[in-house]
Amino acid sequence: MDIPGYLTTPVVDKNGYLTPDWENIMTQLLNELQLNLSNEGYKLPQLTQSQITQLQAIAAMGPEQAAKSNSNMFYNITLNNADSANIFINGVLYKFTLTPV
Repeated sequence: MDIPGYLTTPVVDKNGYLTPDWENIMTQLLNELQLNLSNEGYKLPQLTQSQITQLQAIAAMGPEQAAKSNSNMFYNITLNNADSANIFINGVLYKFTLTPV
């Protein structure tokens, strides 16, 4: 998700309306939430095997680069395994399987 940063400018103008800066922030925030959340919670981003390979290559460049791919959780659409998800932790790719309870 691309959550906008906080601004230290006034939130509303003298008439009580959102300032243009804050209107942009609210629009971006609401769009991100609508794209990434559902009534059931977060939606995992869908990545292809090629995109996953790119993340692994970045992680292999060293600790600083690995941090850029750190904690990314996603669903591999190439494998189309609806019962599993992947996550990068400290540059290492882990797969976990979801089982019904």
